[in-house]
Amino acid sequence: MARIGSVPQWFARVMRRSEVLLAYSEITGASDRNEACAEFRGVVVDVVPGLIRKLEPNDEYQLELLDAEQRTLLRIRIVSEITEP
Repeated sequence: MARIGSVPQWFARVMRRSEVLLAYSEITGASDRNEACAEFRGVVVDVVPGLIRKLEPNDEYQLELLDAEQRTLLRIRIVSEITEP
């Protein structure tokens, strides 16, 4: 597991309309950014079906992979928009 000292190096969170809904304390087993992104995509596969069921009109979810400094490394957005005819 990649760590800086005893601090986890990778984190994941799910946000809805800029509010944090779910935060994973760490992405484990990743020794570099590419491995962390691959593991994060696995988390996304598990989480997205539940988000889709809750999606409302004009809604937005963001799933983010963050580094130890809380910088976004990868963001996946799910957006529903109602368009005018």
